[in-house]
Amino acid sequence: MTPARARMVSSSALVAALFGAFNANAQVPAPAVPAATPPAPVTPAAVVPAPSPAPAAAPAPVPAPAGDAAATVPAPTTAPAELPALPPPPVFTAAPPAATPLAPTAVVPVPVANEGAAWYDAITFSAFADAYGAVDFNFPKAPGQTRQNPLRAYDNHTGFALNWVGLDIQKEAAPVGGALQLRFGPGAQRLGAACPDADTCDTDSSVGLANVKQAFVSWKPGSGIVSLDLGKFDTPYGAEVADSQYNINYTRGVLYWLGQPAYHTGLRVGVDPSRSLNLKFLAVNGWNRTIDNNAGKTFGLQGTFRVPVEPASDEDMFTLALGYMMGPEHSDSRLVQCAPGFRFDPVRSPATGCVASVNSAGGSGVVDAGSSNTKGLRHFLDLTAVATPLPALKLLLNASLGFDADRSTANANEFKTSSWYGVMVGARYAVTEHFGAAGRFEYYADPDGVTTGFRNNDVRLMTFTATLDYSPAERLVLFLDGRIDHSDKQIFPVATHDAPADTAVSATLGAIVTTN
Repeated sequence: MTPARARMVSSSALVAALFGAFNANAQVPAPAVPAATPPAPVTPAAVVPAPSPAPAAAPAPVPAPAGDAAATVPAPTTAPAELPALPPPPVFTAAPPAATPLAPTAVVPVPVANEGAAWYDAITFSAFADAYGAVDFNFPKAPGQTRQNPLRAYDNHTGFALNWVGLDIQKEAAPVGGALQLRFGPGAQRLGAACPDADTCDTDSSVGLANVKQAFVSWKPGSGIVSLDLGKFDTPYGAEVADSQYNINYTRGVLYWLGQPAYHTGLRVGVDPSRSLNLKFLAVNGWNRTIDNNAGKTFGLQGTFRVPVEPASDEDMFTLALGYMMGPEHSDSRLVQCAPGFRFDPVRSPATGCVASVNSAGGSGVVDAGSSNTKGLRHFLDLTAVATPLPALKLLLNASLGFDADRSTANANEFKTSSWYGVMVGARYAVTEHFGAAGRFEYYADPDGVTTGFRNNDVRLMTFTATLDYSPAERLVLFLDGRIDHSDKQIFPVATHDAPADTAVSATLGAIVTTN
């Protein structure tokens, strides 16, 4: 090989080495260099795929060597020293790396404000205390006890007294709710012992429920037009209620106390088809009973029509309620006592339970009185109207009528019907925001003396009550009642050795403090 040929081969090897280094950086193998011929122009191998910019143009080919042995091989177009000045070649790979998918992020629910509030946030609590001081100007008294006015409900003692204290817990049905009202004090015992029946009566006081004024569960299915309450609840009839703070007078009238039920135990269904109409249906144990005394049930209904002050107002300008109730109120079994010469034998004598027996000293036992469930029925009608013709003026009208069939004392197989009726009118005027004046008049007739406790006496009553109410501080209200009770019979006790009177004059100062 000539020296020129050797120099040419050496130069070709140098160029091939330079381009091999260049292409090594580009991760593309350098083309092979023939041993006897000058190298062909170097073209980078195709890259698949090539999303990146196209590769830079290849360097110019090396010119063929001259025939003169003294000629030198020309230097490459681009000297190796100038390679760093070239634009940086793109870095090729067989394919750009695929994006690595991110791991799915767990979705954590974000709590929404006021959504799914705790169940106890919907429960309301309230409490109150009711105390009074009273003076009966007949000054009834007897050794070791206080003689009481038979017409008074919860203020029947003279001197200072606590009526009761109360705790109310309630949750509106949405759709499930309920209410619990507890009362402690003499007033609770009076209400729990109220018995509308002259024969055997298991009062709430006798069965441990005197302190439970109301306790029921509520359910409003669907749209909420219908509501169902199951348990013990206040009666819907009448214009007055047991709690003093919700009445226009501190003392309760005789129509409330003698002529109307106070509470029921059973099922109450309410229907509200519109803002102006409310319907109630009752299926209960009877009047003032948690434990029933017979197998029958008492049914009642009431329709209430309302006229709002304004179309969108929650306040009523006029309310009219008409109610009716019917059912057995007397025991369907009775205890009999057989006189000497008779023995107890309900099989031979199911009506009286006693049969003649010469040598018998008498006996006693229980006989069936199931006819009381069909013949011994009580019927009750009630009308209540409330009007507010002026924002400061409230007017009340309440009228009730009752009929009750009970077994005759002369013949237990016969029933005798007694009746009672009464009317109450009242008004209250708010003189200022904190001060008001109210009045109430009642007429009550008990022709058979059944509801007043003076059986077989025709008792007629009238009551007059004037009341001043004042709220000196928030959540405190004071009542001052002046009252006259009058009867056509002498039924009001007076001093120890004096005969009863037909009139009782009293003054009562009541104080009620509430938490809301």
